[in-house]
Amino acid sequence: MTNSYNIGGNSCWDFATGATIASAANQTFTVGDGITAISTITITDLLSPTITDASDLRIAIATSTTFMLWDTTDLGAEMTGSAFDTGKVANPVAYEGGGSVLRITVSDDFDPGETLVVSALSFTSFATATAPLSGLKLFLGGAADQTGDSTDSKTITIKGTVAGVEHAGGQVTNDIDTSETSVSGAVLYGFNLTLAGGENMSVTNLVFNLSGVNGIAAGDITNAKLYVDYNGNKTVDGGDTQMGDAGTAAVSGQTGTITFSSDFTATTTRDYLLVADLASIGFGDQVTIALTPNNVTSSGVTSLLATTPASLTALSAVQHVKFPRGGGVIGFAAPAGQSIAIGGGPGAGAEDQEIGSSPGFFPPTTSGGTFDEWTTPDYAFASDGADATAASSWFREDYGGFGFSVPGSNTVNGIQVKLELSSTNPAGGTISVALSWNGGTGTTTTIETSTTLTESDTVVTLGGPSSTWGRTWTPAEFSDANFKVRLIAEPSLNTVNVDAIQVKVHHVAGGGGPGGGGEVLAPYFRNLAGVYKAGQNLILASDTFVAFIAEKLSAALSLF
Repeated sequence: MTNSYNIGGNSCWDFATGATIASAANQTFTVGDGITAISTITITDLLSPTITDASDLRIAIATSTTFMLWDTTDLGAEMTGSAFDTGKVANPVAYEGGGSVLRITVSDDFDPGETLVVSALSFTSFATATAPLSGLKLFLGGAADQTGDSTDSKTITIKGTVAGVEHAGGQVTNDIDTSETSVSGAVLYGFNLTLAGGENMSVTNLVFNLSGVNGIAAGDITNAKLYVDYNGNKTVDGGDTQMGDAGTAAVSGQTGTITFSSDFTATTTRDYLLVADLASIGFGDQVTIALTPNNVTSSGVTSLLATTPASLTALSAVQHVKFPRGGGVIGFAAPAGQSIAIGGGPGAGAEDQEIGSSPGFFPPTTSGGTFDEWTTPDYAFASDGADATAASSWFREDYGGFGFSVPGSNTVNGIQVKLELSSTNPAGGTISVALSWNGGTGTTTTIETSTTLTESDTVVTLGGPSSTWGRTWTPAEFSDANFKVRLIAEPSLNTVNVDAIQVKVHHVAGGGGPGGGGEVLAPYFRNLAGVYKAGQNLILASDTFVAFIAEKLSAALSLF
């Protein structure tokens, strides 16, 4: 029914004589969606029938504004209504215009008021985001008809997508390992927002998660900013643009957040950087930062619909830590007795100690990697009087290639690192050790430090049979590709030296006690162990006991 005016300008009403099309509901799709069912469509021919067998009926998608197609593989629609009941329409349906038009064959003219209800068909190929629009039109004038007879009373919206993924250049590295107590503009995290569907995204909230916080308070993190990293070099350059206002840090115990709650618009796929100022950074202070894509709240500027990423899996985390400059262990508190520093420095003129070759200890065969800052680092492979050296604070060197083979079902109970160390005149300085399980990308939160060095070689053992250095290890993490020992130099106006490194992994089968599966002894050591056990458990006459010992030692020595 339409409202019109007569020749005298008086308002009057008359009844529409065409046909109408109406979907059952407004529809929303997402760019990249698969084949998706249509909302049920009802077509009604009004008082003067216009749907005839001469022209059939066509339902076209307005592809200039609604970027999708019919699923042309589906030829069997579900039809109901009086026009179907009277046999005026039937399957199969057909498609024209490359899938933009659905054609339903009409075998007889519709009667006034007859209806056709169509369902069980689908749309596909959702290519570009659109605003809510009437996306379907009814055409009754044949294949050449360019004038729609009716427009759908419901709307179709296609929204774009945004995904949080890794920064194209990889994650940033530790940016607070400095001798200063504050860092301005520290690059703390890198990530990428990937957009699809040609739609700009309004980001209204973004939250980074903090964990493993030690020594850093919320007030120590200020001036937090997000920058577009246009050239992807993980550095804020002159052309990089700040997005939104400053973020806010919150810390409670060892966890916290950095939250950005001011809007910014992402216009295309870009890399981003989290940058902040950090103050009051002490030795051992640290924080691990990660971003979960679902913590990026966004909506489409065109579709006006929420586009927050669905993923609840955090992107790669980065640990920022200020390594120690002196003795002791940093990181989370370890159980008593886990940190072992033995073989303290001898006095002036004392003889050099040598690292020896204790069972189960293995030397490295490679140096360098993530850090390769020492001089002649390969000299630390063996105890031969030639040293790897470092004369600058914070110089780091990674060592690997230990050749461990830990059975996949074993449990790792502890790790010992044995070092043969010294310093040049004047005596002093220390060397700290951290362990890596992923090729040097990350290191343990527990970092152990030697005793003060002297000019004589001193053997120092860090860790122990029950020290896991603050983490739970898996056997695969001791492969040559994964396990690394990182040395951190802290000279005292001199040069620190390492003549040799050896590492022992204590692991057991089936969850047994320390040493149960990790100490593989050569046959002669097994015999010597048997002597010791026999001596513990047998009470013999002196001559019999001496004979017993002689027998065991003779058997052991025959194996050399």
